Amino acid sequence: MLQNISNLGVGIVLAFIYGWSLTLLMLAFIPFMIIAGFLQTYLLTGFANRVYLKKKNFNKDCFFLL
Repeated sequence: MLQNISNLGVGIVLAFIYGWSLTLLMLAFIPFMIIAGFLQTYLLTGFANRVYLKKKNFNKDCFFLL
């Protein structure tokens, strides 16, 4: 999340340096960037939880086989 915010800040600063029209375009896409950041966090968290549960079940099954 911090990386997304810092990327956004650097992008806005660079847009102000190189031209105001680029800044307006950048500001128009901020909501999409925020939504993409939340979606990325949600998907990665869900994937990590599924992997954890699969490993937990696998270890339990291996223990019973021994």
